[in-house]
Amino acid sequence: MQQLTTLPTLIFSEPIYKSIHAVLIAQGTETIFEGYFNGHDAYTMHEAQSVTKSIQSLLVGIAIDKKFIPNVHVKIKDYFPQYAHLDWTGGKEDITLQHLLTMTAGLQWNEGEIPYTAYYQNDANLQNMVDDWVAFALNKPMQYKAGTTFAYSSAAPILISHILREATKLPNELFALHYLYTPLGINKYFYQQCPYDKEILADIDMYPADLLKIGQMVLKKGYFGTHQIVPQAWIQTIISQQVQFETAGKSYGYMWWNDIMTLSNGETIPYHYAWGYGGQHIFIIPTYDLTVVTMGGYYNTTLANQPFELLQKHIMPAFV
Repeated sequence: MQQLTTLPTLIFSEPIYKSIHAVLIAQGTETIFEGYFNGHDAYTMHEAQSVTKSIQSLLVGIAIDKKFIPNVHVKIKDYFPQYAHLDWTGGKEDITLQHLLTMTAGLQWNEGEIPYTAYYQNDANLQNMVDDWVAFALNKPMQYKAGTTFAYSSAAPILISHILREATKLPNELFALHYLYTPLGINKYFYQQCPYDKEILADIDMYPADLLKIGQMVLKKGYFGTHQIVPQAWIQTIISQQVQFETAGKSYGYMWWNDIMTLSNGETIPYHYAWGYGGQHIFIIPTYDLTVVTMGGYYNTTLANQPFELLQKHIMPAFV
């Protein structure tokens, strides 16, 4: 593992890694590397950005396991009685929870192809400008038939947040705390909240070490220690291919991404990851029993993929 000891020097010396804030590596249940950089430390709570979506998919699995939600095929319209007056025609009435989890709801949404710097064109930004995030999303017209086309959308987790509250009759934060965070030993975090409804939660801020726990739990198929927190079958489902992309090996599960990495020795290995804007990632590499967390500040830059390069070129060689 000698190569891991050079990571701090690498991060401070290579300009492309100057925006790395934290790197944590665990093999199995043991944390074998923990580094904080550029003014961050273990007690700096860091925005997780869209890693929150991947966490939310775990909460959906728990809600289904606890019988709060029958299955992923439920029609979402049933969970929005307050919005029955909206136009649910044109295929919108056919949207299911599974469609939200796989980003295939079909609602018109401009986010994945438009940079966040295009402030008044990116729907994720526009959503934050209105009081009612749920109404903003549900008022969008159908662009595709539900279940046919992947379109990355930050509206999906907002709608799921509402569904979880309606189904469980619990505030999202209380449900997450009771069924996920407390069993993992996570007791400090900060959720951004919808201005008109404080129970609709957006992105979470967490300690990097707590995100590592979440990754280790996914790696161990829902177990943390001897306690089964998320059903094993659900873990397998969320990291299985639900949407295939043109790039060979790359696919989307239930708010978790999958890809194939080519190592320095030519070996190709599959891995799964939670993706968050700016360099926030949880990487799961089952072949080597590894969980890797990166936190960063790669905002509004072309270097956003540097955490992936760091993983492939400078972390994995220590294990090959």
